[in-house]
Amino acid sequence: MTVSSRKDFFKEHFVYMVRQLLGTRNRLANGQSDTIVSNALIESNCITARALIDFFNDKDGAKASEFTDATYSTWLNGKVPSHLVKRLSTQIAHLTMVRTDVEVQKLDGAARETIFNACGMKFRASSNI
Repeated sequence: MTVSSRKDFFKEHFVYMVRQLLGTRNRLANGQSDTIVSNALIESNCITARALIDFFNDKDGAKASEFTDATYSTWLNGKVPSHLVKRLSTQIAHLTMVRTDVEVQKLDGAARETIFNACGMKFRASSNI
């Protein structure tokens, strides 16, 4: 991938993902009276968070290390806790027997905020990507 195409990718796709994470987080924090809209926001938030976590961890798809310089460091303020990554995996668009319908086992606002803060801090610390 050329430097120009990396910049284009970054501007289009990475920035889109960060905006999605921020937008879904804010709308969920404000509450939704429509269950379908709320569920769609939760799924979008989880899928986006998972994609960004994978990106920063150099796992699957585009990898942060492909876009960085020598000063780049992974998760300066700590990774997303593994138990939350696992909950993301079981809550998002996978029809599995481990998908829960028990509210206390789902990602709540506090868990989403922890994930957002880790990804958000990583995004702010990644100005050299």
